[in-house]
Amino acid sequence: MNDILKKLILKPEKINFQDGFYNRESSVSAEVSGGGKNYKYLLGLCGIKEIKPVKKSGCFYIGIGDYSLIEPADEKSYALNITRKGASITAGTEESLSNGVKMLVNIFRQLDVISCMLIIDKPRIDYRGAHFCICRPAPAWLEQEKMAPEDIKQGMELAALCGYNHIVLEFWGTFPYQKRPYAAWPDTIYTPDVVRGLVDFAIDDLHITPVPQQNLVSHAGWSRIATRRHVVLDQRPNLRDLYIPGGWGFGARNPDTKELIKILLTN
Repeated sequence: MNDILKKLILKPEKINFQDGFYNRESSVSAEVSGGGKNYKYLLGLCGIKEIKPVKKSGCFYIGIGDYSLIEPADEKSYALNITRKGASITAGTEESLSNGVKMLVNIFRQLDVISCMLIIDKPRIDYRGAHFCICRPAPAWLEQEKMAPEDIKQGMELAALCGYNHIVLEFWGTFPYQKRPYAAWPDTIYTPDVVRGLVDFAIDDLHITPVPQQNLVSHAGWSRIATRRHVVLDQRPNLRDLYIPGGWGFGARNPDTKELIKILLTN
């Protein structure tokens, strides 16, 4: 039991092991009784290739193979039941159902041999947030984390599977502002369609909430600390009065600065 728990990223509140093992390769389809969420992506991470929608009033569940349903402890909980013949997740809400699917993904990814088990679990913290700074790709000589959209998606997926339900997206000179284009690097790869793709991926596929961030006081250089460049002032040095000396912070007392920030927030 301890060896299994050590391998799982998510640590369930209650887990009861039963006799036998489940062959995850025996089932490639799932029945889903949910609301408006799409489970194709998350279940695909479990090897499920076919989803069959079923409708049962007031019941949220997913069944794989020859499954049996177990009632969850309360509305915020889910029950994940893995037997020799199948697996099921039942929940009081669709958010809880999604949490159960992410636990199933963890089990399928981390365990080579899946013991039969019953998990009753729910998040201990309601707001669980991860923060992503999305910077301009650095020159080859400067060590930096990967910043391509696919790299950000990979990080978002990992965060979702670790139990986070909110993702803060802080764009450092990469968001495609339309009314003040000089607030982003001209070669930014984050076009409106790319940004929309990140938002859709978070909501539709990962079932997490993306939170946009716009700095209002400091961090106004948007990447200067890494590249020694200032997104705005390196392109428009005549706008230096909008910032404090050095450009790290916004000149909050300047009415023109306030107008710029309002425009960026609206965008």
